[in-house]
Amino acid sequence: MGTKKGREGVKTLKERIQFMQEGGQVVRFHQHIGHRLDTDARHSHGVAMLCYFLTAGAPTVTLLMAALSHDLAEQVTGDIPYPTKRRIPALRRAVDDLEREVLTAYGLRFEILPMEQRILSLADSLDGMLYCASEAALGNRTALQHVYHVWYNSLAASAPFNTTEQEVINAVHCIWEESNDPQGSKYAVGITS
Repeated sequence: MGTKKGREGVKTLKERIQFMQEGGQVVRFHQHIGHRLDTDARHSHGVAMLCYFLTAGAPTVTLLMAALSHDLAEQVTGDIPYPTKRRIPALRRAVDDLEREVLTAYGLRFEILPMEQRILSLADSLDGMLYCASEAALGNRTALQHVYHVWYNSLAASAPFNTTEQEVINAVHCIWEESNDPQGSKYAVGITS
């Protein structure tokens, strides 16, 4: 039961479900200590929700599935920091190729349109920025400040933005600023009003 291959080269359903479950447990930001662990599962949820906001509530199912699965292969490759990938382009290409191969083997690689890839990349950065904001709100105002600004400054390379995208970027930046208020954070992490 549950051991048959669905298509040639694709893992069994059991293997695919286990891959999804274990992939979500990969720890992010291992090079910067935070107050709370960030996992690929939490991150992927944030990316999917940001894709929803960035498309004004109309993401395709394929975009949402790409958002939810985009980092699952990190259980094989590890979470390689963006600055490392940026400084060593050959490493980035090799890791990207391996991640595509792994996701394909598990039937979890989703082909999205170039416009959707742009949205996914933007959502990926914005979710990282929100993690930095939540850490700042918890009192970790130094360790991830540089990381936030690297992401914020790299957004310029994606410009120009449509109105919806700019509104989401502005909202994330507002959360960052509220998290770093000298009088104390106005961003209540984990508390809804």
